[in-house]
Amino acid sequence: EGAWDVFEGRVYPAFEPDVHKLNTFPIQPWHKLYESIDHGSVNPTAVGWWIWTDPCPLCNQPTRILVDEHYEGGGKGVEYHAAIIKTKRAQLPNKVLLSYLDSQCWAKTQSKGLTTSSIHMEYVNNDIHPIPGVKNWDVAFSRITRALQPCSMSQHPITGKFGSPHLFYLSHCRYFE
Repeated sequence: EGAWDVFEGRVYPAFEPDVHKLNTFPIQPWHKLYESIDHGSVNPTAVGWWIWTDPCPLCNQPTRILVDEHYEGGGKGVEYHAAIIKTKRAQLPNKVLLSYLDSQCWAKTQSKGLTTSSIHMEYVNNDIHPIPGVKNWDVAFSRITRALQPCSMSQHPITGKFGSPHLFYLSHCRYFE
């Protein structure tokens, strides 16, 4: 269920929990916090809260660290997930700068009486104002694959050693692994 590392011929061969998992990460006031929402009506809804650093001087990638997540199935509606998102936002030390939502959520496929709406508009009606995320598999795969690779100018967010990847997650984010 969402695992990147448990099957032969995995999607992201460079993904290694021993390398990419952090036990702790102190969020500082200058860290940029972003949110990603993959709303599921049938499949689970997955929300991630990410710290992004400034771009690396060598490869121009930011380092992304998943600092928290919400992952829940059961066909719960937008109102339910929006309430959890707002609660989590209030618990995080930094304000979310931008929220990305799966671009398919802009389709007007939700009906209520005689009107149709979109998942996106339901989030907006619940005071969550996302922008569409990239829905191009090749672009996303390339971005993630590149971020998982070590970069000689990238400093590890905890040890400070050079040669680290640009993608990490905190150990309590168990659905990411």
